Amino acid sequence: MLRHSRRLLRALSAPRAPLGGAVRARAVGSGRRSFSTPPKDEGELLAADKPPKIATHNRFRANDIWTPTLWTRKVAPTLRAFKELEDHLLVPQAFVVPWGDARWPEVAWEYPLGMAVKWLRNQRHPGNMLPAPVLEDLAEMGFIWHVAQFKFDSIFMPTLRRFHEIYGHTDVPNKFVIASNDDRWPEMARGVHLGRTVAAIRCVGMFASQVADSSEELERLEFCWNSTIFDRNWRVKIMPSLETFRRERGHCLVERSFVVPSESPWPKKAWGMALGSIVCVIRAGQYYTVQVARDKERLIDLGFAWSHSDAVWQERILPAFVTFATKFGHCHVRKPFEVPREAPWPEKAWGLKLGINLRNFSTRGGFFTQVGRDAERLEKVGFPLILAPVAWENTAAPLLRIYSSLFPKQQVPKDFVIPSTSPWPEKRWGVRLGIIVSHNPQCLRGEPTEA
Repeated sequence: MLRHSRRLLRALSAPRAPLGGAVRARAVGSGRRSFSTPPKDEGELLAADKPPKIATHNRFRANDIWTPTLWTRKVAPTLRAFKELEDHLLVPQAFVVPWGDARWPEVAWEYPLGMAVKWLRNQRHPGNMLPAPVLEDLAEMGFIWHVAQFKFDSIFMPTLRRFHEIYGHTDVPNKFVIASNDDRWPEMARGVHLGRTVAAIRCVGMFASQVADSSEELERLEFCWNSTIFDRNWRVKIMPSLETFRRERGHCLVERSFVVPSESPWPKKAWGMALGSIVCVIRAGQYYTVQVARDKERLIDLGFAWSHSDAVWQERILPAFVTFATKFGHCHVRKPFEVPREAPWPEKAWGLKLGINLRNFSTRGGFFTQVGRDAERLEKVGFPLILAPVAWENTAAPLLRIYSSLFPKQQVPKDFVIPSTSPWPEKRWGVRLGIIVSHNPQCLRGEPTEA
């Protein structure tokens, strides 16, 4: 097994050479890259300021690589020296044997080993047969013929398996990097930018053939490689959860605090998911915009509430209140009252804590916009439109200040409706402010009163 694989791992996600530590790149006059490797028992040994030009015998010639003399005296010993120093044979294409470093065969100084290795790998194709002694030497060294396959099999897959063991999933964050000193991971995984590798697999098809060949195991690991995590979550978690919510509740008014129960009939992959929070960001247009646009008809069929407060008011609270007034002949809903699960009560409102919701309007200003827009209808059936001081200050008072700035010293007519223009806040457009003011004279202290 490789002993110091950290250098290997960098090759997974970065275009830079995988060599580090003992091997250091240095520019050479012709535009090639030279590396100098400090001996273990000496200070750093650098190439001369002006290294000699490559000798004719050290220029790369493909047909010479497997010539018995050149192979046994230069190429094979140089490959073995590289492996001894770096613990692998992922030789960068630009690698040139450093000049004057005694740890390398002198005959190979300034030899472009990276080019030689590239040529060797190309010989794996049919019709490019290498001599048997060369193949035997390469097998003994553990020569890497398929670089991508090696990285996938020996680095990426073991690292992904370990990620799954530790975290219980394979949704690797884009910025996830394995610490070089984290002994929870195999040595080969330490220092790897796993998040960048996973993103490259999803976005640009990195390791495409290897992923296809390993699709069964990746499926078992629930690794998302053929779409974004957003799209995968939408397909296997969010939409199935919304459909289940509709079947179980009879509506799709998902409250902010709702978490998918960890039990049947809820989709198992979504257990524990904060569906309410996700629905909030969907309504705000912050995430899943592509998926929402694509599946808008399905969401409409589910009765998805684009505005939760509007939907709760129109589909549950208001119908339940009207039914209460019709059934009992008055509008005094006590705080503990809960809508019965039977006719003639509207099915979508079954189980609704109607008393608490109505009290929320008077004490805190809850559903102020919805109540205000339906104020004329509510007034006719006797709905109590009285607000407590705190609720008044939070809702109606700011609107009266805007009115005063527009109409100084004028009282608010009872038929005044907030227009859909600036400076009125958009969320209050359509509120029948005149009716609200007329029912709250106790809150008018130096503010415009109803005419």
